[in-house]
Formats: sequence, structure tokens, C-alpha cells
Amino acid sequence: MEWIEVGALRLTLLGKKQQELAKKKEMMETGTRRLQSDSEGSETDSEADQACCKGAEVRRKAMREAMLGQKRKNSKARTVQPKSAQVRPTATVLGNPPLHEIPTAHPMDAGDASAQNRVVLTPREDEEATLAPSSSRPGRAQGEAADGPQKKRKQEPLPEAKDAKVQWEFSRKVSRFLESIQQSRSSRSNQEVKVEATDSLSSTGKTGTANSTCDPELTTAQLPRMDTAEDLQANRTAASRELADKQLRMLFELRTRNLETKLADEQEKREAAEKKCTALQEQVETLSGKVSELEAQLQMQKTVSGLSPGVTWQYEVDDRWEAFAPEANEHMNQAYLKYVRGIPDSRYATINSGGVARLVDFEERQQKHLRTGKTRQIRILPGVPSQWETPTPELLQQGNDLRSFYIEVTDHTIWNSIRYILQNTGHAWDQTKDCSCMGWAEVKSVHRIENMVLWHRYKRRLDTMRQDHATSNVSVGSADLDLDGYGNIMAQSQQTFDCGEVLALDVDEKILLHGTSWHNANSIVREGFDHRTCQSAFYGAGVYFACAACKSHQYTCDQQHKIKKCCQCQCDRTVIIARVALGDSYVATETRKNERRPPVRSDLSGTYDSIVVKPGMIKGHHKQQIHQEYVTFDKEQAYPCYVVQYSV
Repeated sequence: MEWIEVGALRLTLLGKKQQELAKKKEMMETGTRRLQSDSEGSETDSEADQACCKGAEVRRKAMREAMLGQKRKNSKARTVQPKSAQVRPTATVLGNPPLHEIPTAHPMDAGDASAQNRVVLTPREDEEATLAPSSSRPGRAQGEAADGPQKKRKQEPLPEAKDAKVQWEFSRKVSRFLESIQQSRSSRSNQEVKVEATDSLSSTGKTGTANSTCDPELTTAQLPRMDTAEDLQANRTAASRELADKQLRMLFELRTRNLETKLADEQEKREAAEKKCTALQEQVETLSGKVSELEAQLQMQKTVSGLSPGVTWQYEVDDRWEAFAPEANEHMNQAYLKYVRGIPDSRYATINSGGVARLVDFEERQQKHLRTGKTRQIRILPGVPSQWETPTPELLQQGNDLRSFYIEVTDHTIWNSIRYILQNTGHAWDQTKDCSCMGWAEVKSVHRIENMVLWHRYKRRLDTMRQDHATSNVSVGSADLDLDGYGNIMAQSQQTFDCGEVLALDVDEKILLHGTSWHNANSIVREGFDHRTCQSAFYGAGVYFACAACKSHQYTCDQQHKIKKCCQCQCDRTVIIARVALGDSYVATETRKNERRPPVRSDLSGTYDSIVVKPGMIKGHHKQQIHQEYVTFDKEQAYPCYVVQYSV
């Protein structure tokens, strides 16, 4: 029956181990929570360990006394208790109440009447009976003696020496365990673990003698496994890491909330900025519209101011035309510009002149006296050459569009005259000269330039020159032409290119040639000849003209522009036929490099209007002057009449 007793004892130990594991788990959780307060309780660890050791010593003495008392009690029970009262050992499982009804006889004697008697054991007696060694309990032989004469079993003697050895080993293990407790001193939470472990050892020591007969190693297994210093340090490190992770998570959450708050603020600011930007954009659009209107008005005023000296309004009186007063003429120009541009309610305009109010009808071209009701015809004179074809309303609305300035010419008389000038002026007849290439020049296109604003500026410059001549008492002569060729080709072609506007002899107007590129020709057509573009020349920084086509041809090729010689490139060339007011000209006898204006008159009454350079020896020239040239220093002193494209 020893295997039954061993099984019961093992079940009991298993239940206690489960309780100890549960307590260890609870103590580990308690120790983890108290890791943070280790530094505060480290001073009391020594006193706690000493108290624990004293308690363990007291419990050990009590355990020894209990073991001796149990031995004496067991001895008395063997001598006093009858066979019928012998109790069969029963294993007590942890957690069940130790109250049982056990048969008084062996199960083999179930048929005996005395086996029906049952004894109720108290919890203390049940525990003592369970933990008692098998040698101290009555066996089957006692039961058989009560029932009848049977063969008695040989009763084994009590192994006193074996029990003493087991008890000594158990005491030594307890001493080692207490020494390990004194060495740990890790934390306050470990104190509870040590106390519980000591209590467990005390309860286990009561049954050490009884269990030693079954399995001595079970007593050692009852010792609880205590955490070492390395385990406690590992637990502390894990708790520290967990705390650090928690702090990091909290910091991350805090920063995340801060970033979300900032993001929300930035979004609000962005929305506010977008609203403000939208409002500003609307204001900009409104202001842009106003600026456009003001620019249109300014352009109109500039146009009117530019047209006022040239554009003239007249009214009919007794079959003759009379001009409006200057003030009324300017008002008429402003009102007429609004009408030609299609501004609503601009057909009629009230013009006050000399204290008299008149209602003007631009569509019917008549005016009505508001007081008398008398009606008269009116007309506008744009003040441009008679050969111009552009209608007056379009001339008044000209802007910077080049297409409005170029009017293609198909008159064969003009084409033939241009071809003759290109092929025969200068030294084109001399096969030994570079100019001989002009003998094969062919005209590609001819355009008349009808720029009313530029024309009026040119006309005003002529008036200024007349006033200067009158003030300085200057008598203007006529400059020579065709001195670098044969015949009078340019002199005979003067009226051909005057566009119906007779050349003014009082300011010595001439038809001359100016060679350039097509790109520069467009700038000249739009803005006029600009002497400021001249970089360096023999006779000053001015605008140069010639009466020989071969001389102008030297400046028509972009690739050979700096060589200043006739070339035979196959590209199209451009030459401008211009009206030039030479005025009081100075005949050059020496070079005038880096000069930016004409020389002063001998009587110090002012400067000359232009410079005329004749062929021959010139002081400061590395060679003699071959071609005849004309130089002006005012951008409004010449007007481009025709732009010609040709090839050689």
C-alpha cells in the first residue's frame, strides 16, 4: 500500500505548489509595483532580514517540538488504539475539507460485520493520519486479528536512524535557504516573499519525518524557489524599460497633440490668408480695370496732344473753310476719338468756343448753333501727305501695331525708280569697284510708311528749325547731290518719293537713302531714326544717310555689318528712302569722332542742323572720302517714307 500513500502525498504537495505559485505571482506583481520605492526602503532591508531569520529560527524550534510530540503521540496510538479503531490512511487533496468517513477494516474484509463501523476524524486528526509514516499505522494483520485467527504479518521496525538523517539534511537545507535570504537584500517587496517561504517551510517540517519513509526527495521539493539578485535586477530592468516606454509613449502623445494643435492653427491661418488673398485679388482686379481705363484715357490724351498741332477741324462759311480756334480744335479731337472708338453716346458733343455753344454731330459732319439753330458743315484734316491711303479714323486710332504703318506699294513708276537708283547710283557702273555687285539688284517689295504721329513730329521739327533760322538770321542753302556718281539720278527722283507733300526748300529737305537690317527697319518705322544707337563713326554719333545705293548697301548685311564693304550674300537687304531736313548744314573738312552733336556756327548763334561730307581728302581720315554722306543729330529730323527689300 506504499504506492497509495506516495500518490496521496504527491497530490498534497502538488496542491501546495499551486498555492505557492499563485502567491509568487501575486508577490512578483507587488514587487514590480514597489520597484520605484526601492531606494527609500533599502535601509530597512537588513533589519527585516534579521527579523526574518529570528522568526525562522523560532519556527524551526517549534517544528522540532511538534515532530517530537507527533512521534510520542503515534507511539501511544500504536499501544492503546484497538485494532477495530485502526484508520486506513487517506490522502488529502489541497482545497478539500479534511473530514472523511473511513472504514475500520481493510477493504479485503468488506464482508465482515465489524467493517461496517465507521469513525469520523477531525481535521487535525485527518492531517496527522495522512502525514503519519506507514510503519506507525496498523496494517492488515491487525484487522485480521480482530476477525479471527489468521497468519499475522511481520511488522517492520521504526527506522529511527533514517529519520534522523533526513531531519539533518532538511535542517541543513533550511540553513542554506536562510543564508541566501540574508544575502539577497534586494527590496522591501522581497521581505514578504521570504516570510511566506519560511511559513511554508515550517508547515512542511511538521510532516518531514512521516514523508521521509516514502520519498526523502519530496521534502527538498517543498522548498520554495526564491528570486536571486540577478532575477530581481532583471525584473527591475524590465520595469525600468516598461516605465521608460510608457514615458516615451506619453511624450509622443504629448508631442502629437501639440503638432495637431499647431497644424489646426496653421490651417486656420491658411484659410484666413486665402480669404485675404482672395479679397486682395478682387481688389487687384478692380484696380487693374481702373488702371486700364486710366491708361486708355492717358493714351487718348497723348494722342490728342500729338494730333492737336497736325489735325485740324474746319467749318464751312460762305463756300470757304475756316479753322476752329485751338481750344475748340482740341475738344473736337477728344470727342471725335471717343466717337471713332465706339464709346456709347459719343455721336453728339457740345463744343464751347468764344462763349458760343454748338452741338456737333460727327456722323452727319455738321454743327448746330444752340441759340440760333443755324447748321453748318464741318470737316477734319489729318495733316498727312495726300498720297496716304489710310482713312482718317484709322490714322487717329493707330497704336504700335506695325501692320497699321506698312502700306504695300504697287505703282510701277515707284518700283522702276527704285530699281534704277539701286543699279546706277554711286560706283555701280565701275566693274573694278566692290559696288559693281549693285548692277544686278532686284526689288523684292516696296511699302509706304503711314505713321501719322511720327509724321506730325517731323513736321513740328521743321517748324522749330524755321523758328531757329529766323531767330539766328540764318539763310539756308541747298546741299549738293550725286557727287559720288555720274548723272543726277537722286536729284531727278526727289519729287517721285515725296508722297504728294512738296519738299520744303526753306529747311533744305532731301530724299536720301539709309541702309539697315529688317529688324532695325521695324524699329525705325515705329519710333523714327534714333541717333543714340550709333556707336562710333568718323563724323560723330548721328544718323547717316547717302545718295549712293552702294554706300547704303554696306550696312544691309548683318554678317558683314562691321566690315563696311559691299558683299554678295544671298540674303534679302533693306534700304529706307527717307525725307531728311538738312537745314543749315556744315560741310566737314575733318573727322569728328566721338562727337554727339553738330559743330557750333561761326557767329556762335547756335549749332548747325546737320553735317555734309563730300568726296575727297578729309583731315583725320586714313584714306580719302569716297562717298558723299549726310549726318543728322535729332531723331525727329528725318521721316521714313518707303521701306524697300531687294537682293543682289
